[in-house]
Amino acid sequence: MSVNKINFNSDLGEQDRAFFEDIDQLLISQIDSANVSCLFHGGHKDVVLDVLKSCKQHKVSIGAHASFLDKKNFGRTIISWDRLLIHQLLKDQINFMKDMTKECDISTSHFKPHGALNYLASRDEDLAFEIVKFLKINHPELIILAPVSYTHLRAHETRGNLVCRLLR
Repeated sequence: MSVNKINFNSDLGEQDRAFFEDIDQLLISQIDSANVSCLFHGGHKDVVLDVLKSCKQHKVSIGAHASFLDKKNFGRTIISWDRLLIHQLLKDQINFMKDMTKECDISTSHFKPHGALNYLASRDEDLAFEIVKFLKINHPELIILAPVSYTHLRAHETRGNLVCRLLR
């Protein structure tokens, strides 16, 4: 018998301090998990640190919310990619989040791509497999958040990764 559980999730730390205080802070007490900006698409390091501290206080699990390097367009610009670029983007952002969570004495539990990276991975099986391969080799402990119909969901499952399906 399997047990289904609803996990309320939100993207956090993607804006400035005022947005954190007015919006993010209020959401944190209402969610179970957060996809926290790794600063490639938005956010500020000091705000991310405050998000993590508040999530720790409310027992909210933390995920690395990684994107293409595109602050100008909030990570929504489609960028031509190759294996080395994807591996470097993932390495830099996941390591950033793991360093930040370690500083707060909490852990990084999951990974969720943002914006154009998420969009492309949902349609480009090669990119989806590249992301999954990188995570499986370098961060096998991370749960991968993926919408149900996405190409990378199939890539994750065929590689034996733990996947959390997001319902829309």
